[in-house]
Amino acid sequence: MDNVQAHLEAVKSDPATQTETQAPQVLQIELSKVLVSKQVRSTFDEDELADLAKSIQQDGQRAPIEVTRSCEPGFYELLTGERRFRALGMLNASTVMAILVDKPKTNHDKTALQLVENIQREELTPLEIASAIHALSENGLSGKEIAQKTGKSTTWVSRYTSLNKLPDFIAELLENKATGDISLVLALHKVAKLDQGSAKKLASAVKAKRIGRKQIEDTLEELKSGKKVADSVEQPSLTAPNPDAIKYRLIKPEKFAAQVQAKLESGEKVKGRLLIDRFATINNEEVAEDWCWLELKDGTKACVKTSSVQLLRLNSL
Repeated sequence: MDNVQAHLEAVKSDPATQTETQAPQVLQIELSKVLVSKQVRSTFDEDELADLAKSIQQDGQRAPIEVTRSCEPGFYELLTGERRFRALGMLNASTVMAILVDKPKTNHDKTALQLVENIQREELTPLEIASAIHALSENGLSGKEIAQKTGKSTTWVSRYTSLNKLPDFIAELLENKATGDISLVLALHKVAKLDQGSAKKLASAVKAKRIGRKQIEDTLEELKSGKKVADSVEQPSLTAPNPDAIKYRLIKPEKFAAQVQAKLESGEKVKGRLLIDRFATINNEEVAEDWCWLELKDGTKACVKTSSVQLLRLNSL
């Protein structure tokens, strides 16, 4: 049986540490004895690591990491669980709970094992998955073999392989988490092959959260049919009102209905109606000019930062 497939069915432990039922034995290993080589995952969110460290501090390490014996006597090599390993390091822990498993036969077996582990935990970015698949391919594995090792379809492998060929301005959308929609990104790549200028405008609109996959697919169809791409891709989906058109309209405060989005002091985003008949006050004392009031959908009122207010719609009641 394939080394990685066997790992998926049961964690293989060192024979010296197995019980009579062949169940893997959980060990406590000194954190300093675990060596970390190049892993499939390359980016770690510091806030998420801090949250994980806090969880481990409160509830303990619930899931062990997986290690194999290192070539260096007395040391171990980390196979899976680097997030847990890093979080324990943040806590200055002296030991880590680990399962000792057989050393992967080849480097591509090791990469495939880490790829499967992280995919199952949904801990890899799309570009990290693409990079791992590329590494497996560089080691001589075909798309079909990679699919077998990861338990995925050849179509899935092909889609992520395509991400390795993205232009920088499209790859940045995934790197900066402007989108995680692989279909959107691949459609945008097809647009770029036909009209890079339009693709760059669309990418900017995606980054600004103004358009989604449908608009990009529509543009792709227009290009395929030979039509001229509309310039509207540069425009926001919600257009700001013309100041000249509303400059001399008299609207009573209670009839003013500017729907806006803004941030509370905590940073939480909220939507509601901007109130122009009420000053921002705290304990009946007028506060700085950078605060104003919104009436939220549930009828409650919230004090928000004026500088964070974004107009969504303007009309009168």
